[in-house]
Order: sequence, then C-alpha cells, then structure tokens
Amino acid sequence: HVGHGPCDLQVTPDGNHVVVTNEESHNVAILDAITGEPRHVIPTPEGPLGLVVDPRGAFVLVACLISNHVYAIDARSWRVAWKLPVGSCHVGICLAYQGRVALVTNADQDHISVLDLKRRKEVSRIRVRANPAMVHMLPCDSLAYVTDRGADSVSVVDVRACKTLRTIPVGSSPLGLCVG
Repeated sequence: HVGHGPCDLQVTPDGNHVVVTNEESHNVAILDAITGEPRHVIPTPEGPLGLVVDPRGAFVLVACLISNHVYAIDARSWRVAWKLPVGSCHVGICLAYQGRVALVTNADQDHISVLDLKRRKEVSRIRVRANPAMVHMLPCDSLAYVTDRGADSVSVVDVRACKTLRTIPVGSSPLGLCVG
C-alpha cells in the first residue's frame, strides 16, 4: 500500500518503474514494474494529479492541483529537484519538443501554461475553451490537443504561435484524450 486516491500513472522509458500520483495521500509512488513493490514514496504538496515522464528517463513532472506548482522529480535520486509556479487547478500535463517544454492545463483560468524546462519558467499562456483538463501533443508537430470539459470540445493549439487554431465539438464533458 503506497497511497490513497491514485490519479495518474506512467511507466519509465526503461520499463523498470511505474510512477503513480496519489491525490489523497499527497505523494508520488515509485513501484517496481515487475513485482509492483514500492521502491520510493515521494511526498508532494496537496493534490498531485497529472504526471509525465521525460522520454530520456531523467525526470518526472507532477502537476499538483492545490499548490499551483509543477514539481520535477529527479529519476535517479527520486527526490524533488525543483518546482515551477503555474496557473490554478491543473490536471493535465505533457511534454513537447523532446522534453524541453511542458504544457499544463489550468482549468480555473481557461488556458494552458507553456513551461521552458531548461530555463525553469513559464514562458506563455495560451487561451483555450472552458475548464481544460487533459493535453497531448504529437511528438513531431507543434499542435497540442486540449480537452475543454466545460465547453464540450477539444481545442487545437499551435504551441509555436501560442494560439488556439480551432475547437472541435465532441461529447459532453470530455476528459481523456489520446493523440497518435
């Protein structure tokens, strides 16, 4: 048992670990991918929800809903290395441009934050429709797709131009998104 309220999980690129955010117990659990045994439990501020693992396996980013920060966890030491302030009520997070940029949804503010991970700062906010939840980006493109739960749509965002290109009407209150 490593926590309460699991929200998101990712497997590290080497396939050795499963990383799980636990919203109710305010931690991130690192499990052995074969045995399921806990290897590390990393305390985080309230509301760790979304997470993404760097494709090189160097770090994990965790979006903490209540603290309004994204936390970077070093994947060698399994400790919080740094944090960045972002907008409020974020759930979704993804990496772009070979892990140099992160996109984070800010549901209370109807935009996504664009984070430059090398400079460790927010460089832009892109307006989307109401209550953005999840965000994904194709690896070889500058387009991101954002579920807009409050608008029953998906926003198509040009990340390089920092603008929403169009919205696609979908079913009621979309949450999950898979792009590929």
